[in-house]
Amino acid sequence: MRRNLLENGYTELPITGEHAVNVDGFPRLQKDPFDRLLLAQAHTEGITLITADAQLLSEYGGAVLKVQKSFIPPPRARTTRTEGAAPSP
Repeated sequence: MRRNLLENGYTELPITGEHAVNVDGFPRLQKDPFDRLLLAQAHTEGITLITADAQLLSEYGGAVLKVQKSFIPPPRARTTRTEGAAPSP
């Protein structure tokens, strides 16, 4: 699955010290500290956390999107531009 995602334009988001520090900004509703780390990471990066975990959704809400376990969203279109080149239409 990981290879398929990477081959289709997805990138991995490493966990940084800033993400770890921001974990304290989330209430300890979950016993799983990794869930709080994922939430902090999404919040710090300004992205939506996609999960099939109904408990996580009900406890945190916000920028959390529920999906079916078998759903893999299509990647966003990537654009590349050479420095100095005009954007393509």
